[in-house]
Amino acid sequence: MTGISSPAFATGQAIQAAATVRAATPAGDHCESKKHDYDPRAATPVGPRGGGGDDECKQGPTGPTGPRGPQGATGATGATGATGATGATGVSQCVDIDSVRDSNAREFKAVLPGDGRAYAGIRGLQPTPGLWAWYDLTLNAEGDYPDDACAISVSHQANQLLVEVVTTEGVVSETTCAVTPATNTLVCNGVWEEAEPQPDPGDPDRRAANAPPIRPMNPNYLPKALK
Repeated sequence: MTGISSPAFATGQAIQAAATVRAATPAGDHCESKKHDYDPRAATPVGPRGGGGDDECKQGPTGPTGPRGPQGATGATGATGATGATGATGVSQCVDIDSVRDSNAREFKAVLPGDGRAYAGIRGLQPTPGLWAWYDLTLNAEGDYPDDACAISVSHQANQLLVEVVTTEGVVSETTCAVTPATNTLVCNGVWEEAEPQPDPGDPDRRAANAPPIRPMNPNYLPKALK
């Protein structure tokens, strides 16, 4: 009787062996192992190992944020870069013009066209108005033209043309041109000079205001020596 093998008996042993043998899981990962305790080869599912129940695998609340770590050391400042090339000079936004015609013989103009320069002009009027002759006042031999001139005026007396400008800073400067009536031309080679004194808040000039006034003298009250 001991030599007879039974297929049913062998099959039962195989099922029992499969139910009791489980795949190895990483140490300590019992929650992950509970997800895989069902063995399809077993007759009935095998329950989770251990007695902790499902509460053992629930995630706890997030802990408080830890304190901020110390600030790292500041790195060394890099070397200053090279200075770039100077850009081109922009066009002036100051444009102005003035003119005078103090006789029927000729007319004068002074112009700031907005290109950073100042010009004086002259033309004859007889027998008909002629063409303008222009003179660049920034090329005067003595120089000193104020680059920031922003307004201009012109006047004429005794063949002397006076051109004045005021800068964006409020400084008044002037120059002169000699008039040649026979040819209606100018000679403009004078220096640009600042007006002295310059206009100030509270003018008239205090130096003149502090001088004693000049009063007319009544001849009836002249000293005896002058009568």
